[in-house]
Amino acid sequence: MTDEELQRYARQIVLPSIGSGGQKLLGQAHVTIIGCGGLGTIAAAYLAAAGIGRLRVIDPGRVELSNLHRQWIYAGAPEGSDKVKVFQSHVRDSNPHVDVEAICASYDQNHLANTQLVLDCTDNGRVRAQIARDCWTKNLNLISGSVLGLSGQVTTFKNGPTNPCRECLFPDQDDPTDQCAALGVLGPVVGVIGALQATEAIRNITTFGTSLVGKLLLIDAYDFEIRKISVKKRSHCHFCQI
Repeated sequence: MTDEELQRYARQIVLPSIGSGGQKLLGQAHVTIIGCGGLGTIAAAYLAAAGIGRLRVIDPGRVELSNLHRQWIYAGAPEGSDKVKVFQSHVRDSNPHVDVEAICASYDQNHLANTQLVLDCTDNGRVRAQIARDCWTKNLNLISGSVLGLSGQVTTFKNGPTNPCRECLFPDQDDPTDQCAALGVLGPVVGVIGALQATEAIRNITTFGTSLVGKLLLIDAYDFEIRKISVKKRSHCHFCQI
């Protein structure tokens, strides 16, 4: 690391859980973030600030006025701008040490090439299910976050003989995040979940602490309740037990 990088990340390097070794791992990491909305912009911004070496951000969307209460990175960008291009420019201005690949397209499994970790920040149940299946098949750890109304959740899926897959968690494919447009979301809750996804990604890369594999972290901002529940592998799961 250069002297400028050592100074930039000094408050992070001093953490026993990170140290210079962990910072080096972050600088060597390649993370793919699918979805550059409320969750994705927060998660990606924190990962860029933390010094992740390479970020790939994928989203076909364009900036709309209705985005801005939770996607404040796009404030000031012209309506209709490609979200990923605006975000790429933001990171280049804030941390030139991070290489950001911006893909303005719908998700395709080819987008997972040459990456070590994936964050699902999308809000479409069908797409989320496909991402989870592809990551499981390719043995890529997947950090999944979602928000609906005043509630959010985060978990990590990791292919393993005793670990649950996404179908174990949602066996009927009924993903409540598809109702987001109709029921709405609170911006700060989206920010909290995105930040937790970034934290779990940093933990995954540097290997400190206990992961959310087999755990579902639930946050309800209405009553400020936080729970972590265990998720078991289903013995008759139609996907991971085939």
